[in-house]
Amino acid sequence: MRKREWNEDQLEQLLQQLPSVKDKRTADQIYQQIQYKQRAKKRTKTWIAPAIATVGALMIFAIMTPYLFNGFTSSSEESTMDMATTSSEETSKNEMAKAPESPKASEASEVEEKNINESTIIENQNESIALDIENMEEKTLLEEENITYVTNAINPERTVTVGLTDEMAQNVIPVTLQGNNNEKKLERILEFIPEDFFDELGPVSFELKNSELSTKEDPSEVYIDYKVEEGITSSSAEVMFKETIQETFRWIGVKKAHLSTNGKEGILFGNSGLVTEIDIPQLRKKAYLIYQHDESTKKLLVPSPEPLKTMSEAVDLMKNGLPAYNLSPSIGNNIMITIRENDHQLNIEFDDKTKIENSEQSIMMLESLLLTAKDFGYKSVKFNGISEERIGVMDVTNPIEVPYSPNPIK
Repeated sequence: MRKREWNEDQLEQLLQQLPSVKDKRTADQIYQQIQYKQRAKKRTKTWIAPAIATVGALMIFAIMTPYLFNGFTSSSEESTMDMATTSSEETSKNEMAKAPESPKASEASEVEEKNINESTIIENQNESIALDIENMEEKTLLEEENITYVTNAINPERTVTVGLTDEMAQNVIPVTLQGNNNEKKLERILEFIPEDFFDELGPVSFELKNSELSTKEDPSEVYIDYKVEEGITSSSAEVMFKETIQETFRWIGVKKAHLSTNGKEGILFGNSGLVTEIDIPQLRKKAYLIYQHDESTKKLLVPSPEPLKTMSEAVDLMKNGLPAYNLSPSIGNNIMITIRENDHQLNIEFDDKTKIENSEQSIMMLESLLLTAKDFGYKSVKFNGISEERIGVMDVTNPIEVPYSPNPIK
């Protein structure tokens, strides 16, 4: 059914047709009626909100009550069980405390206590060992700072000495190598590569690099087969070749070298002609001086080019050096030394005004004196007049054994 639409004129006509209505109440009655309705409305609004809230709370409580009850019951049961367990444990402990220990339990307790004590002892020992190792490492570092230029007889079976020629072909420098004692010494000598040590020693060469080395029945003799057919023509090369033989083999007790060229007897030298063998004296009576290629390389102790007659002459040369050979003094020129011989021991007395300190210069001086003493046949040296107890690694309060060989390198 279609809804009938009314316009304003039609509505006005309809209203006029309604019967007239007249309110018979007085003004005061109307005012009181209005006031009453307003108060009633306020009371209704005030009551509705709390009522709704109360109903909501009751509904939520009704929903949560089963869960709360279950939770409360579980909590009460757990609490009761915990209390029972605690009470049981305390009762057991009291009973165990009252009861005498069984032998097995006592032994187990003693073993456990012993293990704990042993563990503590081991830990303390490990700490002590660690401290000892640390102290030893510090001591080693201090000793390495005081560089040792000579070696005493530390396992000679593993030690070989190689004579190297300096850059100007003026000096033969003996250097000592430690290696594998399963390898033959002659093989180790030939395997030496001078170029590997240029940073430490400066430019050096090895005159026997073009040779084959061998021994026979007598270990004091070595056979050198030179592989260059034309031999050695220059005089300086001849001197260096012979000096290399001397400074390589005398340290290992070789007394004679047999020479050949490609299997043929002898080596042809420009000055000496054909030479078939060379004697290697063990005592050469040479003074030891300081050689250093430059400031970045190691200081080395090197024998003088020529032998000397006495130890006093050797000391004088060690004070002056040989500038023409690039060899510096190994003893300060202001140091006064008195030499006294006593069989196989050399006694060196320093003047009272001379103060010998634990320094690189003092180490090199004492070690050069030890090597020189060995070259003159002495077995030990006693230094007197030194206030220090140790110079480098040397105990100068007692006689010092002459070194096995010079210039140890790694």
